[in-house]
Amino acid sequence: MSNRLFIIGSAGIPARYGGFETFAEQLTGKLASDTPITIYCSAFIYKTSERHLQQGRITHHYIPCKANGPFSLLYDFLSITHAIRTSSPTDHFLILGIGPGLFLPFMGVLRKRKIILHVDGLEWKRSKWKLLTRQILKLAFSWACSVADAIIVDNEALRSSIEAKYQYKIALIPYGSDHIPCTQLPPPIQGKYALVIARAEPENNLEIITQAFLDQTNLPLYLISNWKDTHFGRKLYKRYGSCPNIHFIDAIYERPELLQAYRKNCSVYIHGHSAGGTNPSLVEAMASAIRIIAFDNVFNRNTTNHSCLYFKDGKHLKELISQIGTQATHHMSDLLYRYAKEHYSWDTVALKIRELLR
Repeated sequence: MSNRLFIIGSAGIPARYGGFETFAEQLTGKLASDTPITIYCSAFIYKTSERHLQQGRITHHYIPCKANGPFSLLYDFLSITHAIRTSSPTDHFLILGIGPGLFLPFMGVLRKRKIILHVDGLEWKRSKWKLLTRQILKLAFSWACSVADAIIVDNEALRSSIEAKYQYKIALIPYGSDHIPCTQLPPPIQGKYALVIARAEPENNLEIITQAFLDQTNLPLYLISNWKDTHFGRKLYKRYGSCPNIHFIDAIYERPELLQAYRKNCSVYIHGHSAGGTNPSLVEAMASAIRIIAFDNVFNRNTTNHSCLYFKDGKHLKELISQIGTQATHHMSDLLYRYAKEHYSWDTVALKIRELLR
């Protein structure tokens, strides 16, 4: 395959932030044998000493800008303009996220490149955004879909959020789960505990989950997140950091085997994500063969094949916590594990991307 692939919109690889980064990391590893790839990375995340300008057929280009927050649009703009200058009309752009949609329609030269758009989820519905920002993101979503040659959704429920005139472009490609490492590490925590792994954002329902565990003296809660990086995270830590039953752990990016040790040994995994499509953290929990309580929405139900427990609010979550370990949840972890192995494979993801590139 002679066409080059430019991956735009992630913070870069190796993955140190979220789902798009894991997606990019796994995809480049699978495709680089027959496809030259250029991936854009934030210079604010990777130290100069650890940057790789070239790894086989993978070229890393570092943008001197943060990939997330208020600078994300600038980051995407700089990435795309560089890609236009260094690409040819036969190349493909894989754009992760809808932010670039605000200016893609005005870059006429892009019409000569094939654009594959991964919309992720319904970004404008995230509770952290104010009304004006939500309207802008919704406009970006529409414009990005209009210029894309193919649109990737990772959850069947996302199809209905895309206008009927774009349905013919849609490819359903969920995340993989088989990158989860086997770990021989001893349990990082002695005894029973509940676990949450999520970014510190309001739409992940971390405060509702935390409050539900305040009086669960027999089952402490461990939360792994980027507490120091967001206003919401710092506020949550200040409010609940001294509670004896709540334990805050800083995000773990560079030791996936340690993160997996936390997963494998927990009594129950709580997934509070309320936005997005197929959340990678939920897929990874399923592949870890553990019991899961997930926030009740159509995306999480589709991801788990309706095979775990679902909570609507804090009171409901408390009720479900009391069911963990009962006969009703006995086979839950096995059902989730088997479904993840059958439906969330990175080889399948790479195969479907190859089909789009062809």
